[in-house]
Amino acid sequence: TLPVYVINTGTNPRRIRSIYTELENSAVRVSPQILLLQPKMTQYVEVARVTFHSNLVVQSRNCYGRLVIDIDNLPNLIIPFQANIVAGEVSYSSEELYFYGGLTPPPPESRVTRGVMIGHSFPSPVAIYDAQLDPELHRYFKMVDFKPPIILEPSNNLSKIMSLEYDPHGTEVNMTSSLSFNTNYSTFFLDVHMFSGQLTPIIESSSSGPMKDLNFGFLNMGEERLKVVSLLNNNPLPVEINKVVSTFEGSKVNYNGIHKGDGVFNRPLLKQHDVIAEEKRIYIVPPGHFASFSVVIRSPKAEGIYAGHLIYRTNHEPHGHIPIYLQTIAGQVTSPSVTFRPSFPGRVSSYMLSLSSSFKVPIDVSRVTTFPDDSRFIFHPFDSPTSGVQQLLPLQRTKLGKLLFDAERSCSPNCYSTIQPGNPDYPKWRMSLDLKAGVGGIDKKLYGKVVERWNEQCRAEGRINITRSFMIGTNLMRWIEVTTTATLLFPSMVAEKHRLPLFPHSHYILYIFLLSSSFTKCSIFFDIMNMF
Repeated sequence: TLPVYVINTGTNPRRIRSIYTELENSAVRVSPQILLLQPKMTQYVEVARVTFHSNLVVQSRNCYGRLVIDIDNLPNLIIPFQANIVAGEVSYSSEELYFYGGLTPPPPESRVTRGVMIGHSFPSPVAIYDAQLDPELHRYFKMVDFKPPIILEPSNNLSKIMSLEYDPHGTEVNMTSSLSFNTNYSTFFLDVHMFSGQLTPIIESSSSGPMKDLNFGFLNMGEERLKVVSLLNNNPLPVEINKVVSTFEGSKVNYNGIHKGDGVFNRPLLKQHDVIAEEKRIYIVPPGHFASFSVVIRSPKAEGIYAGHLIYRTNHEPHGHIPIYLQTIAGQVTSPSVTFRPSFPGRVSSYMLSLSSSFKVPIDVSRVTTFPDDSRFIFHPFDSPTSGVQQLLPLQRTKLGKLLFDAERSCSPNCYSTIQPGNPDYPKWRMSLDLKAGVGGIDKKLYGKVVERWNEQCRAEGRINITRSFMIGTNLMRWIEVTTTATLLFPSMVAEKHRLPLFPHSHYILYIFLLSSSFTKCSIFFDIMNMF
């Protein structure tokens, strides 16, 4: 990166409208600094910085060109530029730039001093005339014995150019920053790493906030439950885990593998692993990866509060541990078997869902889903009067909400609309509403299509009785299953059949037929009188 300086010796201020390369150049970046030049200047000011990126060079013309400075009411300033690309690289001892900043165990000395060793493969000497630490490193590092300019001859050997004095100040820190030095070739950056060696526990949680403990909450006596724990490596170098055990009686720890990411483990992967963690096995966790474990607990068969620890040991952390808590209580939840009244598209059947709990504590309801997933089966919860979370109250029956079966969701909007505008049969059907000749044939055709569509839906189901389960998740019991059965019924507008008796010639009988819609959206009544 090189600065561009100009000076305005005139009596009027000048505004710089733009600074750019005359021809488009992917390897050159221009960063304007100021856009207004004051009059009668006595010294040059920096108006831009021009950076040449050798890794973006795609053809020879990227290495030369002209910089244009467009100034109001003045001819453009033209500045030629040229870049020479030299093959070579800087090498250094990266191992010397890893600094331990943990507390367990503490560093052997309060201050650590290490030399910075550099070499290069350029064809001519490299002159180092400046070096800088990133501002965030100033608290922990101090450059010692740096005496520029330093001339490094071409060689594969590393030469010491300075020392870094490191003081962690008794804090734990994970950080990667850089030490930069300017040379006659370019500006080079060396990565400087500070690490605590500690792994970050990530505990599976149903809540939005992080968890620091393996809290299994309330469990029924003898119930088995699983939680996933990930040990995330945010350090810049691999960490070895040489021990993972649980002190909770009757528990076991399964190893789920090492994965890249932020520590969130996908539960469906559990079945692919499910390997018992071996105490003597070493798990090497690369930077930016996490080791995942499942802690499986079977609660004691007596009511009480129980505790334990998940213990892990690494090459930097000999006493890592995560507390384990749970409480066992006796009780059960009784759920009904639900049978909806026969339905068809347009009639929604409902059932008031209530559950009886014999537990002595309230149970929070986290979610309600259908299994298998079916949009026709719906749960409408009642609003909670206090906390906003639905609860099963202790030692009583609690109404949770309504279960609904809406058959229309599987075929809407084409459940009954067999003839639409644009269909060749639509004009004939529309004329039939005037009850002219041919009404019977058209209605019969329409009715046949409705029956055909109904039969297609029943064939798709394979049956007219549909069984689904509502799965109710709680903080105490993993799932409460409510089995429901719905029946598909062909819609009818006649409630009862009428049989006409025999009667003498030239007499008549009057019957009134009531046609009613059993759809939930409307009710239509017709009085029809037929004379014979």
